Amino acid sequence: MNEIMQTIRDYYEEKKLGDIISIEGLEPSAEAAEALALLPEDMRENKMLPGYPLPPMVEEHSPADVKAVAGGLGREYVLQVEGRVVERSSKNPKMPTGDIEVVASKLVGESGKIIAIEGCARDVGKANEAKEQIAQAFGFAKSNVHFVNTTIEDLSAAGIADGSVDVVIANCAVSHSPFKLKVLSEVYRVLKEGGEFYEFDVFCNRRLDPEQKADPAIAGGLLAETGYDQDFRRTMRKAGWENFRHMSFHAVEVTDEAAAKAKGEGTTYEGRYVRAVKSRVIEDLCEQYGQYATYDGKIAGCPDYFDLDDHHRFFTDEPMSVCSNSCSMVADTRYGAHFKVDGNLRHHYGAFGKCGNVERIVEG
Repeated sequence: MNEIMQTIRDYYEEKKLGDIISIEGLEPSAEAAEALALLPEDMRENKMLPGYPLPPMVEEHSPADVKAVAGGLGREYVLQVEGRVVERSSKNPKMPTGDIEVVASKLVGESGKIIAIEGCARDVGKANEAKEQIAQAFGFAKSNVHFVNTTIEDLSAAGIADGSVDVVIANCAVSHSPFKLKVLSEVYRVLKEGGEFYEFDVFCNRRLDPEQKADPAIAGGLLAETGYDQDFRRTMRKAGWENFRHMSFHAVEVTDEAAAKAKGEGTTYEGRYVRAVKSRVIEDLCEQYGQYATYDGKIAGCPDYFDLDDHHRFFTDEPMSVCSNSCSMVADTRYGAHFKVDGNLRHHYGAFGKCGNVERIVEG
C-alpha cells in the first residue's frame, strides 16, 4: 500500500478529520437530516468527513436514469438510481459505512443500487454485516448496497465502463489522494456526456514543502495531499474539464495543535463545493452568444430558484442571460427538462464578462 495512505489509515485509528480541522457553515440538507434521523441512535455519530455533496435530482423518481459515483478516502461507493456513489468508511463499529453513502442509498430508493468501493477487504466484511440493519431502518426489504474491494483511482476494477455514469459525488476524496490526475481522469472517463461531477473538498493556498508533507500530524491528519487550488484547476483541465464552478466557500480552521504548528505561518485552507459538467460544448472561458435560460421551478426542493453555482441563481420563470458554458450546464444535463433555452451558438458576441472566467484564489 502507498506509504501516504498507510500513514493516514494509522492516524485514523486515533483521530478523524473533524478532530483536525473545523469548517464554517456546513449543515446537512433537509433530505440528508431526515435520512440520518431514521437510523438507530448508535449509528448516527458517524461524521468522518465534513461535507454533504448531494446535488438535486438523484432521487428515485428523477426523470433521468441517474447513475453516480462518489468518493471518500477509505471507502468509495458507486451509486445508481441504479447507481454509483463513493464515501469514507467509518470507525464506528455500529456503522462502518459513511453518512453520505447512507443518505444516497435512501435517496435512490429501494429499487436503486449502490456499489460501494473499499480499499480494505476487512472493512468490506464489516460493512456487509451492517448494511441490512441500515436497509431496515429505511424501510427497505433488503439492502441496495454492494461492496467491491478496489480504489477510486481505478473504477474500471469495479466494472464501471466509459460513459456509463450520470453523476459523480465526492466528499473530501480528491484532496486525500496522492494521484489526483488519475482520480479526476477516472471520474471524467466514467461520466456520460452531460454527466455531473459534484464534490466537497478542502483546498490550500500554496504547495506544501516536502518536510511539511512528511510530518505525521499533516500526513495523518489528511492535510498532506490537500491540493493547491490553482493546481486543482490545472489538473481538472488535464483530466478533461475546461471549466468548472464553485457552489460555496467555507472557512477552515486547523484546530489540531500539532497540525497547526506543522503547516506553518501563511498556509491557509478553505472548504469548497464544486460542480463540473462533462460537455463537448464547454470551453475554458465563458463566451457570449445572446442566450437566455428560464427555470420552471419543478426540481424537487428548489421551488423558488435553482443555484447553478455561487453566481448563477435562476429564479423560477425569470429568464437569465447566460454564457454558452452555463447554458450547457443546465440544458445538456439531467436538469435540462426543467430549463427553457432561447438562442443558439450561431452568432458570437465575445467573452461573457466575469462569468466563471477567473478562478477564485484562497486568500493567505
